[in-house]
Amino acid sequence: MLLLIRCAGLQGRMVLLAEDNLINQRVAKMMLSSLGMTVEVVSNGQEAVDAVKRRVGHDGVRQFDVLLMDMAMPVMGGVDATKVFIPSCFAPWHS
Repeated sequence: MLLLIRCAGLQGRMVLLAEDNLINQRVAKMMLSSLGMTVEVVSNGQEAVDAVKRRVGHDGVRQFDVLLMDMAMPVMGGVDATKVFIPSCFAPWHS
């Protein structure tokens, strides 16, 4: 019952999953979806960066609640993608 209480706060959350392995994509999506989360799957870090840019609302608020990324992927890995996100994550405090 305690697990259900903790997971209740995850329902309806939007997750971006960046993973190049198809089996890992399926397993992670299934697990996250079973918790009531909406999952968008991309195959590399560049696609993750593009997805986040597409999902910024008119008010400037990002539409993903959680980003889960593999560290080593083709094109751009999770570490490099994170370096792209970090400056914009802290932008409100720098202005």
